Amino acid sequence: MMPTPTVRRLALPSIRQKWLGVPVTEFTGDIAQIARKIPRFSRVPFALNSDGSPCKENPYLDMIIQEPTNGPATRVPIGVVSKSYTLLQHRSVFERAVNAIRAAKVDVDKIRVDLTLTDHGERMALQFLFPDEFSTTPRDGRKLSLRLYCINSVDGSHVFDASLGWFRLVCSNGLIIGTIKGRFKKAHTEFLDINKIDEFLKAGIAGATLDRWRLMRWESTKIREDVFRRWVDESLKSAWGVKAATRAYHIARYGFDVELPVPFEKALPSQRTVKRAAKVPGAEFDDLNAFGISQALSWLAKERRELQEHLNRERQIRPLIKRLIALN
Repeated sequence: MMPTPTVRRLALPSIRQKWLGVPVTEFTGDIAQIARKIPRFSRVPFALNSDGSPCKENPYLDMIIQEPTNGPATRVPIGVVSKSYTLLQHRSVFERAVNAIRAAKVDVDKIRVDLTLTDHGERMALQFLFPDEFSTTPRDGRKLSLRLYCINSVDGSHVFDASLGWFRLVCSNGLIIGTIKGRFKKAHTEFLDINKIDEFLKAGIAGATLDRWRLMRWESTKIREDVFRRWVDESLKSAWGVKAATRAYHIARYGFDVELPVPFEKALPSQRTVKRAAKVPGAEFDDLNAFGISQALSWLAKERRELQEHLNRERQIRPLIKRLIALN
């Protein structure tokens, strides 16, 4: 049996990860344990307490309220939405994902779930990690696992977003990269068809194991040094900036992160003065290949303290690597 979910906090509150400026808390456990951590919300008219003064509710807006999770807790307002907004409960996302996993004949007792919530639960990220029989192992011996990732908000701050793909977790650092098998992304409007979520999840999970061979494409794609350098100095620099491009260059080439001791040096990323820093887990490759380069990008994406920046960068990895391969 898995241990009770525990909150993973950084040592100093000042560097606690945030999501659109709001601190987040992380939980890890099995399906039953995580289900108990997901809050519920209600929708009420957007109105003021009268306090004896004339007032009326806003005819165009509603307020989203976090309901108490235990007896003495109080209700907390967490957002204002339009009347046309579709409130998709976090618990509905969780339950539909679990049902889709069951429908694909996956043993849910072997599923590990990672839950990320903002302080009042307005935004949620769910990661379902599939059991070992749904994994595959590249030549470097580090396992690639199937992951279902769902993002939802109840205050309109993020569209519902579900992606299913193959991902790589190295040791305990959370290094993640993969090819996205499928993605379902919808705004919370009257056009959000919850049944479509079910269809996407069931179809994606059922077919995910059929294309494991595609995961090896990047590993077998050797990248020429001159092409890699030009891609770093141009495409990656344009997308992520000079500092990230410089660090990615050295991680992919040598397996070590670097610091930039001359911050305003006028040089291309591949030619910047650097100071070697920590070794990056999972970045040891015998040759320069597309898969190894993706690991450098993943390391840089994962370490972002603002979760939305991390998510945005993670989504950019695949098109960046496709651009690199096209130049090769």
